[in-house]
Parts: sequence; C-alpha cells; structure tokens
Amino acid sequence: MSLLTVHKVMIATAILFCAGFAVREAVLIVTVGGFVPVLLGAISAGGALALALYLRWLLRTKGRALEAAHATPRVRRDN
Repeated sequence: MSLLTVHKVMIATAILFCAGFAVREAVLIVTVGGFVPVLLGAISAGGALALALYLRWLLRTKGRALEAAHATPRVRRDN
C-alpha cells in the first residue's frame, strides 16, 4: 500500500469523525441547548468541510500525477 493510499484513508476517516461529532453536537443543541455545543459543532463541521475539500484537491492533483507516472513504461538503459 502506498503512502498516498494511507493518506487518503486517514483523511476520509477524519472527515467521518468530524461529521459524526458535528451530528452529536447538533443533537446536544436540540436536547440541552447552550453555546458550547453550537461552537464545537460549527468548528467540527468546518473541519469536515475543509478536509473534504483537501481530499478532493489531493485526488485531482496527486492522484492523477501518480497514475500517469505508473502508466508510462520506464525504459531501462544499461551502459
């Protein structure tokens, strides 16, 4: 498994955790109320959005570059 694959899996996992925490805070806002759950939920949702945008950028730039690098055959020159 390449380092890029591990990076993509870790980012996707972080997105899921941030989104899950934002949902948990939304439930707390409805049941308990208060300012702290609103603040933590907004920060967590913003983090999930930022990570999703980063993952999208990573897949478009680095993913294509690596696919192109692996698709081209390498010529071995013995001198």
